[in-house]
Amino acid sequence: MSINKRVLVIDDDQELLKTYKMIFSSSGSNEKKKTGLMAFADVDKKYLTDMDISTGDRFEVHIASQGEAGVQLARQFFDNDTPFAVAFIDIRMPPGIDGLETSQLIREIDDRIYIIIVTAYSDHSIDEIQMALQHDVVLANKPLSGDEIIQLARNACNSWERDQNIQHRQVTLQHTVRDEQWFLMDLLNMMPLAIFICNFHGTIISCNQAAYQLIQYPKKLVTLNKITDFFTDDGKSKDEGIGKVMESLAKQEEIRNVPSTILTYDGNKVPVQVMAGMLRRCYECADIMVFIINQATS
Repeated sequence: MSINKRVLVIDDDQELLKTYKMIFSSSGSNEKKKTGLMAFADVDKKYLTDMDISTGDRFEVHIASQGEAGVQLARQFFDNDTPFAVAFIDIRMPPGIDGLETSQLIREIDDRIYIIIVTAYSDHSIDEIQMALQHDVVLANKPLSGDEIIQLARNACNSWERDQNIQHRQVTLQHTVRDEQWFLMDLLNMMPLAIFICNFHGTIISCNQAAYQLIQYPKKLVTLNKITDFFTDDGKSKDEGIGKVMESLAKQEEIRNVPSTILTYDGNKVPVQVMAGMLRRCYECADIMVFIINQATS
């Protein structure tokens, strides 16, 4: 799978824009790239001679000389579903908006983009920049070497791709869980016995069709109510009824065939047998209570 290597560069210096394009180009001689790098700063010639700026990376670079134009490019590519992975943005770009405002406007369009603020000035503190952009932002001080520029871009592109893969897996997992929940409910609805699923506090999360038929309550009055609200322990001994069931569940005990009485929506009392137990959904999830209720035969 190919990695998103679209790079947006916004700088009011035309020579620097050319230099960026040369550095990111996978073609062209190393000497031309070294010559272009002189635009960033007056660096030592021996340093340039010893430096290798060649790269096998194939970046797709798009440039803008003003913040407003850069924002327009970001919107255009985002709308075309070809977003930029990273933007190199100069902090000072007169007469237009500065780099921080440009970055904020781009983030409003696409919150996933990595921002690299490139500057030789201290117009904004790192705290101010971090507070404005919140995440995935780097402050890079000029002069930058060609290797540093390539490394910043490569890391940002790889991180962007990793973030998208994580998000894709999360969405896939959510869909899988949802499908399994629907499958489970279809399975439960096939069961002839009434089944209530409750959280650890006894609040009903879900129940099957047989449960609705037993208690005869409208569906909207069942979920988020306590399971105990639908039982009456009148006439039951201390070893019977829903009270006994809840007490045993609190001790992590399994319940089988405890006599109790359902109080229906119409006020009728229905004798039942209750089975119940605690289930752990996963290691970090709270336990749930499962009640299986069978109408007692006379």
